[in-house]
Amino acid sequence: MEGSEFAVERLKRLELLHTVSRELHNSLEAEALLPRVLALVLDAVGAEAGSIWLLRGDKIVCAHAAGGAGEGIVGLELPRGAGVVGSVAESRKPEVVLDAAADRRHIQQVDEATGFVTKSMMTVPLVLRGECLGSLQILNKKDAGGRFTREDADFLREIALDAAAVIRNAQLLRTERRAKEMRALLRMSREITSTLDLDRILTTASNVLTGIVAFERCAVSLDRRGSLQVAALSGKEKVDRAAPEVKALEDLLGWLRGFEKTLYSPDPAALEEEDPQKAARFRAHAASSGMKAVLAVPLRDDSGFIGMLSMESAKEDFLEEGQLEVVETFANQVAVAMRNADLYRQTPLVGILGKRSVGGGGGLAGGAGRLGPKAKAGIAAGAAALLLLLWPFQRYATGEAEVIPAVRHHLRADAPLVVDSILVDGGQAV
Repeated sequence: MEGSEFAVERLKRLELLHTVSRELHNSLEAEALLPRVLALVLDAVGAEAGSIWLLRGDKIVCAHAAGGAGEGIVGLELPRGAGVVGSVAESRKPEVVLDAAADRRHIQQVDEATGFVTKSMMTVPLVLRGECLGSLQILNKKDAGGRFTREDADFLREIALDAAAVIRNAQLLRTERRAKEMRALLRMSREITSTLDLDRILTTASNVLTGIVAFERCAVSLDRRGSLQVAALSGKEKVDRAAPEVKALEDLLGWLRGFEKTLYSPDPAALEEEDPQKAARFRAHAASSGMKAVLAVPLRDDSGFIGMLSMESAKEDFLEEGQLEVVETFANQVAVAMRNADLYRQTPLVGILGKRSVGGGGGLAGGAGRLGPKAKAGIAAGAAALLLLLWPFQRYATGEAEVIPAVRHHLRADAPLVVDSILVDGGQAV
């Protein structure tokens, strides 16, 4: 390449590098940005395909891919250090492989599974502040005799620096969002468990997720002798079960109950390949209600199925990453709170006091002569319970205790975190 041509090519690369850098730093949503950037890189270098691999624990995972049979490898997991992408992530040194078939690290099974033939490859590590996040790889140079050049390698290294920063920022953002969701979940749990009034629990459960999940309508439905009845609806003080939209929702949830698991349809056609019957049902519901996405989470406790928490949205795929887990966790807490409220309501003394105070005609003393045998037995049982509760028995353990963890989990964060404090460690005497 002559001097003038080289200068022109160099200028083009610098302009593209500026464009890619600007694209990368326009947003913190790496999921949307990186595929676009990968496409720009392939076009600039003149490669057939490319992929971005991220380290996750003892694995390296294909997070994004473009060109060739890229869709076939997204989500593919390899042991840490496996393949050229894993090797580069471990060594943190760029590598150019001119003959992929002759390199023993190349995983031939991937080519066989996708039908794509890898001839040459260039791989650079994604490193930020001394930490390797993964690898960026491009395959099969289209011109220059199929050989990647030094200029290609320099360009890819520059892109990798920006890409690593964006990936780390996105990971930190996810961690921050997750922490925010967990704080919100704790706050919601306190609201749900602060009362034993079932109606209040149902109203809170149908409205409290508004600030976290972008739904149009949230409902809590209860199992009533084998059929589901909407008991609480977001934004409504009372539920009009005669309303067409409520009837349609009860009909859909009654059908979904038969699957006995969480079901999420992000859009009316999402389940077409997996289950045409489900897809047809969701399409019909979308046509009648205008709700394109539906989430239904069963409410269960130790005694079995007690109802369902459902969400609908006119927007397709309204759940963001990690929100399904938050909703399912919240549903478990709602089920426990509902069962506690039901048990409280069935307590003999509570039931009698509630009926006497609502029914009028005086208190317990004024109406004692008119109480039947069951009511008198209930009062006696309640009085005995109060006596046991108030009697000054020894209620505090003395002496030394040892903390024994009931469950142990190995934790791994997407981004570096700092442990604020450890209050009590396993095996520590308290």
